[in-house]
Amino acid sequence: MEKLSGKIYRCSGRAQAIKIIEQIISERSGGKCYYTREVLKLLGVAATETTIKSAELYDPQKDENGLDIIRGADVGITTADFAVAETGCLVEVAYEDSTKLLSSLSRVHIVLLSATNILGKMRELSLPLMEVLSKNDKPTITLISGPSRTSDIEMKSVLGVHGPHEVHAIVLE
Repeated sequence: MEKLSGKIYRCSGRAQAIKIIEQIISERSGGKCYYTREVLKLLGVAATETTIKSAELYDPQKDENGLDIIRGADVGITTADFAVAETGCLVEVAYEDSTKLLSSLSRVHIVLLSATNILGKMRELSLPLMEVLSKNDKPTITLISGPSRTSDIEMKSVLGVHGPHEVHAIVLE
């Protein structure tokens, strides 16, 4: 991921992860920041607690104008279900469109991941994904390897064309 312009942070716990999130937001954000309910679960925080001071919880059940809210997000904070060391990619399994859109429409994407969910090889991903697919109805599975990029015919690479300009992965040990 780092070879493809993504940034990785290793954290020993919730407090350190929140501090890094707040730092990224203060340095990189010029607008609204939202996080998903899954972020709270991974951090082990109740929804009623104030966690990330610079961001708001995005709740698709409460927000009628969800797409407008997500479009206006400068920073989106989500979780990854797995990562693959061999390729450096994060694997996002989204059960709601809002999670997928928050990770792909935000200018800056911050992704939290438990270190216990890092797999060595891509082939190790097949069993967990088969389990996910057998239990759940039509999740969206996305492999994230860094900021969105494209190249033109002259091979000039441009970041952030079809997705986030920046991806920050926070690994919770």
